[in-house]
Amino acid sequence: MQQTKLSDLKEHTDNISRFSNERVDKFYSLVKTLLTIFSGMIAVLVSLKQNQSDLFHKIIFTSSIGLLSLAILFAAILLYTEVISLRHLENSLTEHTLKLLNGTAETNFWIEYANPGKLYSISKWGMSISFLLSLILLTIYSY
Repeated sequence: MQQTKLSDLKEHTDNISRFSNERVDKFYSLVKTLLTIFSGMIAVLVSLKQNQSDLFHKIIFTSSIGLLSLAILFAAILLYTEVISLRHLENSLTEHTLKLLNGTAETNFWIEYANPGKLYSISKWGMSISFLLSLILLTIYSY
């Protein structure tokens, strides 16, 4: 019986480490993604910037910048909710492992599902739509 608890404990500590590493990797992925988006946005805006006195072109250009900024915000929220979901899983597994150590766990099995929630879905759709509309506006602006 003691051997089973030790093997379960090893498995749980490995999972805790895996979740922790994955959360850190997602944070760095967030930073790299945002830097890439900012760089791409700057390159596109510099290459398309023209001295247009036409009000229509100014509105299109300003709207595309606003939509790109909104897409970046949605992307940041999306990745943040992924990190929070992993933190929830990590905390849940740590709690279960401590219960196993104390002998108060009801079962040796740990099953948990991280539901990212409404914010995740809204951010995913908002990011996609904002990027798409921004690209359409930038295409209209370039002609």
